[in-house]
Amino acid sequence: MRTGGPVNARCWRPTWPTSRHFIRTACCAPRGRRWQKEFAEPLRRAGGWNRDAARGVELRMRKLIAGVLWLCSGLAAKDAQPLCAVPVEVRGGAVFVPVQVNGKSFLFLFDSAAGWHCLNRRLADDLRLTLREHPGGAEGAGDGRARSAEVLGAELRVGDLQLPFAPAAAIDLDGVAARRGEDLDGLLGAPLLRRYVVEVDLEAAILKIYDPALWAYGGAGEQLPVRVDSMGTPHLRVRFRTPGGEAMEGEFKIDSAASSATLMFAWPFTARHGLLDRLRAAGVPLLSDEMAGVGGTSRMWYTRLAEVQLGRTAFERPWAGLIEAKGGTLAATEIAGIIGGGLMHRYKVIYDCPRGRIFLERGKRMGDPFEIDMSGLRWTSPRENRREFRVRAVIADSAAARAGLQAGDVLLTLDGLPAAEIDRTALGKRLMSPGKVRLTVKREGRELEFELALARLL
Repeated sequence: MRTGGPVNARCWRPTWPTSRHFIRTACCAPRGRRWQKEFAEPLRRAGGWNRDAARGVELRMRKLIAGVLWLCSGLAAKDAQPLCAVPVEVRGGAVFVPVQVNGKSFLFLFDSAAGWHCLNRRLADDLRLTLREHPGGAEGAGDGRARSAEVLGAELRVGDLQLPFAPAAAIDLDGVAARRGEDLDGLLGAPLLRRYVVEVDLEAAILKIYDPALWAYGGAGEQLPVRVDSMGTPHLRVRFRTPGGEAMEGEFKIDSAASSATLMFAWPFTARHGLLDRLRAAGVPLLSDEMAGVGGTSRMWYTRLAEVQLGRTAFERPWAGLIEAKGGTLAATEIAGIIGGGLMHRYKVIYDCPRGRIFLERGKRMGDPFEIDMSGLRWTSPRENRREFRVRAVIADSAAARAGLQAGDVLLTLDGLPAAEIDRTALGKRLMSPGKVRLTVKREGRELEFELALARLL
């Protein structure tokens, strides 16, 4: 005999039996005391078949079944195993994930702000992938657009998980790679976040991907709501105070690939609120620089905010950038800007974009000071040798400018250590620490030595 309806495991809503079924079940052989008290006795007191009494029993039974299902689903979700868990490389806050493209292994930069998964155009050509050109190109950070094409028929895998069909593009990433000083095979973008729950743990150097239907959060982190746009990119509302103490708020796109950025303000938001004019009028220190991305470069002004409030946590005196973008992401009118790894990478972040939320678990770097490069040197590295560090630009009135370093100088040693034994992360970290540093560079065939007195530029 069939004694109950089936359960729809996807939404945990049972197909309920009828009242007559409860009557028959309750009048069967004696069961435990709880059963007698809750279900059988009310029916006997009602004199057997009574529609009102049966309805009461049915409601009690529904509550009992719903409670059991809720408990079981919660326990199953907390113990849910990830679809895949892969070790990642963490370089200066940037997360590089092993990705297989048609069976060949590469390292993709995890980029929560990329609307598509992206392959370096050179890589796509080497793999002889079928491409369909995009007439308008692709935009990102930077004033311009990059040549791009849709990738057709490529299979992408992360660990044992084959990514379902999602838009993928081929874009020239070598310019960005040269400025970062590291190879850039591709970008693992927001389509991953749109479909799955993704946990990024920098301290453990691991990325986990879960099925959202089976996953439930069981940690002690803080939950924050996010708005997920049509491409799957999460947007977070952030409160901050200007150097003058004025409280403001805006919606910032989470950009995990902006590994050192805290808040980067879009130019329409900056212009609408007159931020740059206010800072200049108040005599707040500003540092002129440039920001580079897929779309090229944009002029940027560094400054320090009084405070940034992220959920319940307040960060004091973080640096921020005001981007004079003429095109691309930071020329968009609908966002205040982007929030990058300078803030987000202080946490273990769990992206639950299918439910419009993220979870932040505090890490060991919560109390670290917010620092930027103190030398004033901007580097580039050719693809043939990522350990060759060539000075691309020198910031005016910086330690490097006062010492006499010039664009085109090639680094030979840093504090006596050969440049071939240094990567970009170690170089950047050393030049963010106050004190004296010795550099040997090559200029027009000559070796020159310099000593820089590093100090905060802001």
